[in-house]
Amino acid sequence: MKAAIIENGKVANIAKVKDQAFAESQGWIVSDTAKIGDTYDPETGEFISPPPKPEPVPTEVTKRQAKEQLIRDGMYQAALDAIAAIEDPIEQAIADNYWQESQVFKRDNATLNALAKNGMGLTDADLDSLFKAASKL
Repeated sequence: MKAAIIENGKVANIAKVKDQAFAESQGWIVSDTAKIGDTYDPETGEFISPPPKPEPVPTEVTKRQAKEQLIRDGMYQAALDAIAAIEDPIEQAIADNYWQESQVFKRDNATLNALAKNGMGLTDADLDSLFKAASKL
């Protein structure tokens, strides 16, 4: 059997024990399901696992990954339209150059963010999701 060693309300370690009475005499909580890092609620006797850490947002994806994800999500043409809709010819040329010539698309790139938000109406969360999905392609 296993016992959880609790420190400051959290499972600090797990010990293999043969004798439940010994574990309890040490203040350990007998449990085969507790995991290190779980919170222990003494009122209910339950172990609560911390929520999973959110998936990190990649800082960059390749041009192929980005464009393929836009195609999969039905937004490829919207990206092209957003570039074409830029009124200032210099800004449009910069955006088109970024689109055509970049080998990687960087999440913090000002041109990319302006296209996504202003030209395509995407939020930061939308763009984060696109980068996460694209990084898996």
